[in-house]
Amino acid sequence: MEQIAYLGPEGTFGHEAVKMWKPKAGHAPFPSHLHILDAVERGDVPEGIVAVENSIDGPVTDVMDYFIHDAKQVRVCGEVVVRVSQCLFAKPGTRPEDVLMVISHPKALGQCGRNIYRLFPNARQVPANSTAEAVSMMLASNDAVAIAGKPAMQSGAVILQENFQDVERNDTRFWAVGRKVMKSTGNDKTSLVFETFENAPGALLAVYAIFAARGLNLSKIESRPTREALGAYVFLVDVEAHQTDPALRDALRKVRACTPKLKVFGSYPRWQNGA
Repeated sequence: MEQIAYLGPEGTFGHEAVKMWKPKAGHAPFPSHLHILDAVERGDVPEGIVAVENSIDGPVTDVMDYFIHDAKQVRVCGEVVVRVSQCLFAKPGTRPEDVLMVISHPKALGQCGRNIYRLFPNARQVPANSTAEAVSMMLASNDAVAIAGKPAMQSGAVILQENFQDVERNDTRFWAVGRKVMKSTGNDKTSLVFETFENAPGALLAVYAIFAARGLNLSKIESRPTREALGAYVFLVDVEAHQTDPALRDALRKVRACTPKLKVFGSYPRWQNGA
């Protein structure tokens, strides 16, 4: 049975995503997104699931940076959107005034920042490799709480509050990553990154106009540092089309001619479940 890599251990939102992506496959826990991406890059596992953005806390930068700078064989081959409900875990009898640490994955801490400050203004926020690991760390401490989803429940823990995130609607988008090229389905998305030649008025608009002129919708636009100089950026874009579609194929040809860097992460079917 093929093994699909996810951010473990069991009980993480990555675990929920991998079960949604391929419920009948084997699911192999890995300690970080970078471990997953490297394993797929090397061919150690056929596919993996990695988080890429959250509706409250924004992009997962280590995944984005891997695709920008390091990915060679690995590409995006699908997406899954998981509705996230963060819970506040503690040992029985824990009082807010006794809490010195709030433990969770950095993205979960970011999703709950205002509520953490409201309840535990003097507590130290402690990052964990995953939300499920945070619960284990909390149980090993005498002055901590943890933030994770309900599936991360362990013996000895209780939930003090559900829906602990700052905003009720909380979605995390995951990419399914592999080494194969996905064929067009007629309802696809293409993720890519490009860099402009200069930081000048209209430089970015000239690239966006190429897509607009061909009726191509850009469903996501964001920037990341180039790592070369302060104020130098690359631009990440999701286009609602497959790279083999005539309009996008022509747009990519034009973009390559007017940018120093263009890298396509992959074309893949758009997620359909849920609104």
